[in-house]
Amino acid sequence: MILITGSTGALGAETIKALLRIIPSEQIVALARNPEKAQELVDAGITVRQGDYSDYNSLLAAFAGIDKLLMISSPAFSDQSFEANTILAAKNAGIKYVLYTGIQGKKESGWVIPGVTEREVNMEKLLAASGLSYTIALNALYIDVIPFLLGPGVIEKGVLFPSGDGAAAVASRSDLGEALAKIITADHKYPLQVTLANSQSWSRQDIARILSEITGKDIPVVDLPVDEYVAY
Repeated sequence: MILITGSTGALGAETIKALLRIIPSEQIVALARNPEKAQELVDAGITVRQGDYSDYNSLLAAFAGIDKLLMISSPAFSDQSFEANTILAAKNAGIKYVLYTGIQGKKESGWVIPGVTEREVNMEKLLAASGLSYTIALNALYIDVIPFLLGPGVIEKGVLFPSGDGAAAVASRSDLGEALAKIITADHKYPLQVTLANSQSWSRQDIARILSEITGKDIPVVDLPVDEYVAY
């Protein structure tokens, strides 16, 4: 049995869709903080169990009889006890394997974002000390969030983004969900870390070019200072 946390979220939902193409619905269990929001999963033949990262006992009960756990990371800036609760419950429930969704970053940089990347460092330590078999999937930036990063006025104002010449190998949540589904259903064990990314990268110049082709307008790239971008 495979249990998916964050089942009503975007990445969890895409992973479950991919899992249904690989294994029968009877082998999938979805964890939901509010099961009433997961009726679509019930209709697909998936067992839905109530559980909350903040409630250790609810997790322990939900994990009963589960062999593999896909733990989708809790939202940024949330209580970091959530990860500890989940790992402890997984261990005490007898789960054999944990797949955790982390985020990419340069290990040698030493740059930590409070409430965001610091939880990834702590999660690595928790998993390493747990004695569980695990894999951390380092997800790429979601291509789905590019409209949010560009802002509502991109067609009129241009690509206002202070990324210099940087480029990102962004990937869709559906592709990442398919990758996670294949990892957790594999017969073999994956390495402790797997990087999930696109096969090519896009810069802000590439995005402006693509938008220009789509709209027939000349969408400029505007080198906006960071503080002005944050305000925008």
